[in-house]
Amino acid sequence: VSQSRYKPVQPKEYYLHVEQQRIQVRIQEIYERLQNERDPNICKMYERELMFLDSKIILQEGEHYSVDAIIKEAEKARKSKYSNHSRY
Repeated sequence: VSQSRYKPVQPKEYYLHVEQQRIQVRIQEIYERLQNERDPNICKMYERELMFLDSKIILQEGEHYSVDAIIKEAEKARKSKYSNHSRY
Protein backbone atom coordinates (compact mmCIF):
# COMPACT_ATOMS: atom_id res chain seq x y z
CA VAL A 1 0.00 0.00 0.00
CA SER A 2 1.52 3.28 -1.12
CA GLN A 3 0.94 6.24 1.13
CA SER A 4 1.37 9.77 -0.01
CA ARG A 5 4.09 11.76 1.70
CA TYR A 6 1.80 14.76 1.75
CA LYS A 7 -1.02 15.10 4.20
CA PRO A 8 -4.21 16.81 3.05
CA VAL A 9 -4.26 20.54 3.67
CA GLN A 10 -7.21 22.00 5.46
CA PRO A 11 -8.90 25.00 3.78
CA LYS A 12 -7.88 27.31 6.63
CA GLU A 13 -4.21 26.24 6.36
CA TYR A 14 -4.31 26.70 2.60
CA TYR A 15 -5.84 30.18 2.96
CA LEU A 16 -3.20 31.19 5.52
CA HIS A 17 -0.41 29.92 3.26
CA VAL A 18 -1.74 31.81 0.24
CA GLU A 19 -2.27 34.95 2.33
CA GLN A 20 1.31 34.78 3.66
CA GLN A 21 2.66 34.44 0.11
CA ARG A 22 0.58 37.44 -0.98
CA ILE A 23 1.96 39.51 1.91
CA GLN A 24 5.54 38.54 1.08
CA VAL A 25 5.05 39.51 -2.58
CA ARG A 26 3.57 42.86 -1.55
CA ILE A 27 6.48 43.51 0.84
CA GLN A 28 8.91 42.87 -2.01
CA GLU A 29 6.98 45.23 -4.30
CA ILE A 30 6.98 48.00 -1.70
CA TYR A 31 10.68 47.46 -1.01
CA GLU A 32 11.49 47.90 -4.70
CA ARG A 33 9.36 51.04 -4.92
CA LEU A 34 10.83 52.43 -1.72
CA GLN A 35 14.35 52.06 -3.13
CA ASN A 36 13.44 54.28 -6.07
CA GLU A 37 11.10 56.83 -4.48
CA ARG A 38 12.37 60.35 -3.95
CA ASP A 39 9.30 61.94 -2.36
CA PRO A 40 9.62 61.68 1.44
CA ASN A 41 5.84 61.66 1.91
CA ILE A 42 5.42 58.69 -0.39
CA CYS A 43 8.33 56.96 1.35
CA LYS A 44 6.53 57.40 4.67
CA MET A 45 3.36 55.95 3.13
CA TYR A 46 5.30 52.89 1.96
CA GLU A 47 6.95 52.54 5.35
CA ARG A 48 3.54 52.60 7.08
CA GLU A 49 2.27 49.92 4.73
CA LEU A 50 5.34 47.80 5.47
CA MET A 51 4.66 48.17 9.19
CA PHE A 52 1.06 47.08 8.67
CA LEU A 53 2.11 44.06 6.60
CA ASP A 54 4.71 43.23 9.22
CA SER A 55 1.92 42.84 11.75
CA LYS A 56 0.30 40.26 9.45
CA ILE A 57 3.40 38.09 8.90
CA ILE A 58 3.39 34.71 10.61
CA LEU A 59 6.95 33.47 10.91
CA GLN A 60 7.69 29.78 10.76
CA GLU A 61 10.15 28.24 13.16
CA GLY A 62 13.66 29.35 12.31
CA GLU A 63 12.55 32.26 10.12
CA HIS A 64 13.55 35.81 10.94
CA TYR A 65 12.31 39.00 9.45
CA SER A 66 12.78 42.68 10.23
CA VAL A 67 10.74 45.39 8.59
CA ASP A 68 13.11 47.95 10.12
CA ALA A 69 16.03 46.31 8.31
CA ILE A 70 14.08 46.37 5.02
CA ILE A 71 13.32 50.07 5.43
CA LYS A 72 16.94 50.91 6.30
CA GLU A 73 18.24 48.87 3.37
CA ALA A 74 15.87 50.66 0.97
CA GLU A 75 16.89 54.02 2.40
CA LYS A 76 20.57 53.15 1.96
CA ALA A 77 19.98 52.08 -1.66
CA ARG A 78 17.97 55.26 -2.34
CA LYS A 79 20.67 57.51 -0.87
CA SER A 80 23.36 55.70 -2.81
CA LYS A 81 21.41 55.93 -6.05
CA TYR A 82 20.43 59.58 -5.79
CA SER A 83 23.48 61.04 -4.05
CA ASN A 84 25.50 60.52 -7.24
CA HIS A 85 22.94 62.41 -9.33
CA SER A 86 22.55 65.38 -7.02
CA ARG A 87 26.14 66.55 -7.51
CA TYR A 88 25.53 67.79 -11.05
